[in-house]
Amino acid sequence: MWQPLRFDAGKGRASIALHRENPMGIVRRLTLSLLFVATLASASAFAETGETIRIGGTGGGLGLMRKLAALYTARHKGLTYTIVPSLGSTGGVRALRDGALDIAVSARPARAEEKGTESRFLAATPLAFVVHPGVGVSNITTAELEHIYGGSLTTWPDGKRMRLILRPETESDTKALRGISSAMNTAVTAAHSRPGMPMALNDQENLSMLKKTRGSLGIAALATLAVEHAGLKVLSFNGIRPGPSSLGDGGYPISRTFFLVIRNPASDAVRGFITFVTSPEARAMLKRYHCYSEGAP
Repeated sequence: MWQPLRFDAGKGRASIALHRENPMGIVRRLTLSLLFVATLASASAFAETGETIRIGGTGGGLGLMRKLAALYTARHKGLTYTIVPSLGSTGGVRALRDGALDIAVSARPARAEEKGTESRFLAATPLAFVVHPGVGVSNITTAELEHIYGGSLTTWPDGKRMRLILRPETESDTKALRGISSAMNTAVTAAHSRPGMPMALNDQENLSMLKKTRGSLGIAALATLAVEHAGLKVLSFNGIRPGPSSLGDGGYPISRTFFLVIRNPASDAVRGFITFVTSPEARAMLKRYHCYSEGAP
């Protein structure tokens, strides 16, 4: 029987599948490696400027960006970074266009009307169903979710009260839930119509509410759980364990995507960072945090 994943400080591990590459894939990796080396070699172009890369956007991607930016700036003398608290995807892109950010991390690519920007796919991670550590289940099914969100199932198997934590209607996570099935779409509408339902407005608040609410059930990006050391229990979904391999092969059906959005033109430091995140070293780091970075699944 599959045992639930737990993310506790210093103990998170990813289960990563190795993918066989064709010759063109090897050439692509070699090209990216050479680009990364070239970026390091040209670091002196901005190393002494004291430039700070300002990063913000969707809260679920900020922990990943902190890890990547720390590794990148440690190798470039005089270059630093700052992470702005959660603004959401649209708020992050708006701040980028207003000049308040240099990089926006977004759950979507920039829209056509968000002119003067360009987007780069960073990674995808499973959107996991999570519960309070005290909940005694390890798997959840589509049928159960339809009854839970619809309001006809309100207790766990041991009889204890179930507490559903919702995300706003505009969030990509809510849209992913609606896409599971037509009955789930109806159930999500019902859940958002019930008065007094707990609502987490951003990713960090979501993790906090899930952890402190006994009997809680909600959704969260697997990478965010790992980076934030959330201490929550991750459930399998219809018997499938969430992870980069099950996401990459199409077995796990729902995910959160992360894109990096920058202004065009952008500084040499920002361009260098965008090149860095496609390097083998950066991709290896993303895999450690349960991300699939070979292309949107």
